Formats: sequence, C-alpha cells, structure tokens
Amino acid sequence: MDNEINMLPDTIDELKAMIASLQSENKRLNRKVIILEEKIRAAFARFFSPSKDKRAAHPDDQLLLFNETEAHADTDPSRAETEAHIDAADTTIVKEHARRKGGKRRIPDDIPAEEIVYELADEQKRCACCGKSRPVIGEDKSEELDIIPAQIKKIVHVVKKYGPCACDGFLHSGEAEVKRAVKPERFIPYSIVSPGLAAYCIDYKYNYAMPYYRLSKKFEALGMDISRATLCNWTMLAAERCRPLYELMLGKIREGSVINMDETRIQVLHEDGKTAESLSYMWVMKGGAETKKLTVFQYEPSRSARTALKLLEGFHGFLQTDGYEGYSKAVEQYQLVSVACLAHIRRKFVDAHKANGKSKTARSGVQFIGRIYSIENRLRKKNLPPGEFAECRRKETRPVLEEFKRWLDEAGNSVLPESLSGKAVSYALGQWERFVRFLDHPDLTPDNNTVENAIRPFALGRKNWLFSNTPRGAESSAVLYSIVESAKNCGLPVYAYLRHLFARIPSAKTPEELETLLPCYLSTNDLKL
Repeated sequence: MDNEINMLPDTIDELKAMIASLQSENKRLNRKVIILEEKIRAAFARFFSPSKDKRAAHPDDQLLLFNETEAHADTDPSRAETEAHIDAADTTIVKEHARRKGGKRRIPDDIPAEEIVYELADEQKRCACCGKSRPVIGEDKSEELDIIPAQIKKIVHVVKKYGPCACDGFLHSGEAEVKRAVKPERFIPYSIVSPGLAAYCIDYKYNYAMPYYRLSKKFEALGMDISRATLCNWTMLAAERCRPLYELMLGKIREGSVINMDETRIQVLHEDGKTAESLSYMWVMKGGAETKKLTVFQYEPSRSARTALKLLEGFHGFLQTDGYEGYSKAVEQYQLVSVACLAHIRRKFVDAHKANGKSKTARSGVQFIGRIYSIENRLRKKNLPPGEFAECRRKETRPVLEEFKRWLDEAGNSVLPESLSGKAVSYALGQWERFVRFLDHPDLTPDNNTVENAIRPFALGRKNWLFSNTPRGAESSAVLYSIVESAKNCGLPVYAYLRHLFARIPSAKTPEELETLLPCYLSTNDLKL
C-alpha cells in the first residue's frame, strides 16, 4: 500500500492529469462493455429468438407501440404543449386482416363431381294401405372431398406404314414405295419419359422441393421402378431442351426497365479447381413486363463482379439490389440507376432492437420504416394507373422520408458508432441516396423482396438436397427453377405449364415459335391438359 502511495505524483496538476486519463480509460472500457453485452444479446437473439422480422400488434410490444411523441418530446413544457397534437398517421399501424368465418369450407363448383344417390328399397317406398309408391318430397345433400392418387399408364405410339399399290401404273408413277405416318418429335428422344411424366417429376422437385430419392420411392409404391439416377438424367436432358427458352427469358428481362437482382450460395461437390466444401453461387434476376415478371437463375462458381457484368449486358434502366458492391462495376459501365433495399435497412434496426430492447434509436428506425411501408401498401391496393400511382406515392412518401433523414442525421451524432444501433444508422445513411430512388419508377418498390421471395423455393430445396453433384447439375437446376418460378409469377399452374411446354418445345424451331411458349404470353385457358 505504501509503495502504491509513493507512486502517486506529488503535484496537483499531475494528479489531475492522472485522474483525467483514468476517467477517459474508464469511459472507453464502459463503452466496450456496452458493445460486448449488446453482441452477446444479439448472438442469443440470433440462435434463440424467432428469425422473422415481424412483431405482433400487442399492447406489451414496445417496438410497434413506441410513441414517437414521447421519443422526441421537448423538455420545455410550453413548447411541448404547442406540439402535442400528432397526426393519426404517426400512430401504430396494425396489419389489416379478414376474419375467416367458422364452419366447414365449401368445395368449389368447378371440381369434378360424382353423385351417389341413396334410395329406399321398393318395398319400403310402397304404401302399406293402398300399395302405391310414396311421393318424393325432397332430398338432403352433403359433400365430401375425395382424391385419386397418381396413376401411371403406358402410352404406345403406333406409326402406320403403307406399301406400294398393286396397280399397273404405280411402278411408273414416281411415288415412294413406302409411306409412314408422321409421329411428333419426342421431348427426350430414345427415352420412356413423356412430357407429362417429365413435368410431374420436375414439378415435384423444383416446385415442391421433393428430393429425387423420395420421388423414386413414390414411383416404387405405384409399381414402377424409376431410379434416382434416371430421374436426374431426365432432368438434365429436359434442362438442355429448354435452354433456348431460358436464353429468351433472359433477353426479355433485359428489355424491361427494372431488374431486381440478388444471389445465394450453393455447394457443388465436383467442380474443377475447387474443394467440395467451397461455395458457389446462384444469381437471380427478376424483371421484364410490367404485370407478368420473369425470373432467371444463373449458376456461377463465384460471387465475382464479372457475373453481374455478363448478366446485365444490354440492359439500361433501374437495378435494385442489396448493398453488395459486386454490382457497382456493372452500374458504372452500363450507366444503370442503382436502387437500394429498405428491407436490409430495416433488418439492421430490428437486429439492434433484438440486442437491446431499450434502444430508442432502434425502435424509432423501425417506426419510420413502418410508415413508409404503410403508404406503399395502401396505394398498391388501390390499383392506380402507373403514372398516377407514382405521383401519389411521391406526394405522400417524401415528407416521411425527409423527416426520417433528419432523424438519421441527428441520431448519427448521438449514438455509439460501434453499437448495433449506430451501425444501423450508419448503414441507412450510406444507402440513402440509392434507396430513395424507388420513387422514380412505379415498378420499383421500397425493397428488393420480390427477388428474395423468388429465392426462397430454391433455399427450401437446398435444405432437402443439400448440394449439387456437378456444375452441369447446378446449371440444369438454374434453367428449371427459372421456368418454374416464371410460371408462378405469371399465375400459371406449374405442372400444367410444364406439360404444355414439354409437349410443344420440340417443334418450336424459330425464336418466334419459342416466344409463344413464354409464360408471360400464356393464360390458364391455354394450358388444357
């Protein structure tokens, strides 16, 4: 103890300097402790909290019922009194919903029906007094839903051949001695698979995420031995057959004015120059016509900017993505208008709230973003013409954006930069100029969720089949996911569209004939089985 006292400085100025240094170090350590505690809470939230960003509209939910007036209240009572009135738009918006009526669901009228009539025996209908049949006075009806499991049938193609005529003049007529009836070109030549069976297999894998080993078991239960390897071969041959249509879809997307783009990981086991554990990527684009969008998946071994340059070549318009810098080179070279994603900005604030539920900054950020989405959703439901919608959205959204921007600037000066709230504010400010461009085109939305939703079926399938064996398999998946997701975008039943496509694509020899098979040019009435 005496030694520690002897180590203290003798003068007051030196003591003051030492205390100031210790206070500064203590402040630094306290900030570090706050950041570390926040990271621990964020880690717990990541592993043990719901993964969805949504919050229930419940009175105890502080995130949605956060009162903006209290957050920005002035300490001066007289000034606060004059600003006490708030608009109803600043209050919490509870998601609209329709309550479903109770009771049994009614079976749709267009379902094929089979009527079973229950009658009394003739003896029971006969009158005991006079012997005549009793009159019918009515009937009671009830419905139930039945299902017929998948059935397999064999289709035998018989091509008739006709020989020479026995008449005297035939030898000098110049006609061919043998004539054959014309059989349509097969979807996959020299194979037992029909367009219907190929559509069934691809629908189950790429629409319903069923791995082929399970589908093989399903066929076995139906009395047919179709191995997993056979299913994989059919799939790759089908993808090669549809490659021209895939290229046409990519061209149609580039012709549009807006493209939404994202990428997700995929593991390919046998790829030259890479280990089995390394990751490759599936790039996804969505765009094209205003009402019926097309989606294209593109497999690439890396996440390099070269892929964006290749896929966006020939496109001129708005490109909406997340904050990944891999798109910046294509934006600069092709002079595209880059648009950011509000969902990624919101996610940062939600993560900050999960880590620190008392953070007013995190709650305020989500509140502002909720107001932007509320305006967007309300106007979209009105189905306004594109020009009128864009004008109304600019008029209503700009004041909220200006208020949000002022709040972000103030929060950036007051919140800890190293905290999750500080990082959320910093990220929002960094993306701001790109984000607000969604007001410039009616096809743009505040976020990039449209393409992220297209990725979800692929992500679900990846959980089931885990990886692709070869790059050829990954490329085949890209083609078929593109066709399946584009059909869903255009409101077509996937199986019916695939069967329609596979039956007709062998005879489509020109780009014009192929174009008639694009899902954006078809309706459900065109897909009669």
